[in-house]
Amino acid sequence: MARMFALFAVALCGTLLVACRGGSSSPRATPTAAGLPSAAITVATGQPIVIGVAAALAGEQAALGTDLADAAELAASDHGGVLKGHPIKIEREDDGCGQAEKAVQAARTLIAESGIAGIVGPMCTMGAQAANPLYEAARLVHISPSVTRTDLSAQGERYFFRMAWRDDVQGAVQSRYVTNTLHARSVALIDDGSPYGKELADAFAAAFQRSGGDVLSRDRIDPAATDFSALANRVKGATPDAVAFEGLNPAAVLLLKALHEAGFTSAFIAPDGVLNVHDFIVAGG
Repeated sequence: MARMFALFAVALCGTLLVACRGGSSSPRATPTAAGLPSAAITVATGQPIVIGVAAALAGEQAALGTDLADAAELAASDHGGVLKGHPIKIEREDDGCGQAEKAVQAARTLIAESGIAGIVGPMCTMGAQAANPLYEAARLVHISPSVTRTDLSAQGERYFFRMAWRDDVQGAVQSRYVTNTLHARSVALIDDGSPYGKELADAFAAAFQRSGGDVLSRDRIDPAATDFSALANRVKGATPDAVAFEGLNPAAVLLLKALHEAGFTSAFIAPDGVLNVHDFIVAGG
């Protein structure tokens, strides 16, 4: 996943920095008559081109956020300087993933940074919903490698881009995999109540039922809970061909452990946000 984030950061470097010129310092592009920025971002000779990274750097999603920020640093190192020797500087800010207030504070801090050329982020949907208007008002390009909410890029924003798939697409891909590869005809569907989890669960259920599959049960868990033994035993008793969980860690790995302890041996699938070496593979044993 770190390599994937690095590719996104390289794309941002190439997109934003190729237009930079040596000269007097100006941290923001000059608006054109149409209200869009001009092609040039002027930064003083020898001064760094700054790329902000807005990601979760503490809390439950810190492993994902740190991967993203480290990959941006790696991409900047690989890319080297820009044109007349401008170094690339990565400025990290903790956007709290789904914590709207932290995402807004991160945006304000990054927007105020001298020489800022663009943002990798926001990292999560709720943070993007809160912070994107600030980046838009500042006319600052922000490219998210990880925000997947289906309608988020249909808000009329001109400076927001994303490299990730959408939740409706991922839900359909999950359904095809469960149907065509696992040959499962029934699932127990569980989500963690987050906007991310709920939209994925809705998309998966719709696609799976269209293909003739049977959603035997649909449960919503408290992501702060630590004991899923009762749910695991109930799921095992229903004998689904697979369990589809939509949400994030630590709930995902704790649920999988509970299913194993209950003796459930069929397939368990989860979305991209779950597959993290530290929080899922290592934590899950």
